Amino acid sequence: MHQIKKRLKTLIVDCGLALVRVFVKFGPLNNIQKKSLPIKGAGIIHLDITQKIQFIQWVRPVYEKRIFEVISQILEEGDNCIDCGAHVGYWTLVFSHFVGKTGHVFSFEPDEENFRPLARNVKSLNNISITNVALFNKNGVGTLYQNPKNEGGGSLFNDVKKDNYPQLEIKTLKLDDFDKLPSKKIKLIKIDAEGSEIDILDGARKVMENEALRPQFCIIECSKREIQKRRTLFDIMKSYNYSSKPLEGEEEILFVEKDLPALYN
Repeated sequence: MHQIKKRLKTLIVDCGLALVRVFVKFGPLNNIQKKSLPIKGAGIIHLDITQKIQFIQWVRPVYEKRIFEVISQILEEGDNCIDCGAHVGYWTLVFSHFVGKTGHVFSFEPDEENFRPLARNVKSLNNISITNVALFNKNGVGTLYQNPKNEGGGSLFNDVKKDNYPQLEIKTLKLDDFDKLPSKKIKLIKIDAEGSEIDILDGARKVMENEALRPQFCIIECSKREIQKRRTLFDIMKSYNYSSKPLEGEEEILFVEKDLPALYN
């Protein structure tokens, strides 16, 4: 039943997206649309509604509602947080609102086609730093396989299905070697990197082992279908003294430092 509902949702999105693309192509609708963020006073984001993820963000009152609910209870004025896989800035802007002028958001997005609108969406905000790299387990360059059906689905990992995907050379960076890391404790890191999540953690060992810096909360995407990968992720996070809570209805998992007197422990 769950798979049937998921396929039905995908079909509805695909049909809606196809219709929007027709309206854009023949003139009644502009492809760039403004969307108010789901918090009073948080401003707007500009979205290209001919692109799949941005279309979903445009039509839904709250994108990934369960994740939004968790974030709204975690982040406070003055917090530092990291958005890994920032896309065009939806979560970066949400983070920015919650942490306020005295907090800071460090956002990473490797795909230049997403990074350009990300930069436009955050240009007026002084509490956001954006970097056009892929966080990974090594510093250097890599190949990003761009999903032609999903602008947020670019991956550093190739398989048979991606043989015909457009390829983009990108820079890779270990979080441990990011020269703008805050000296103050990180409140939250969100990692949504299309298969690179464990490699990103591998490149962040010093951060994760440093109790004074280690994030209090981690929201990490890991497909429910990838059972072994999820086990590996749970083991890694357990070794850093985190408890875990899968988020209902989402692929993401919330990890919380065990010694933190938090709502989700």
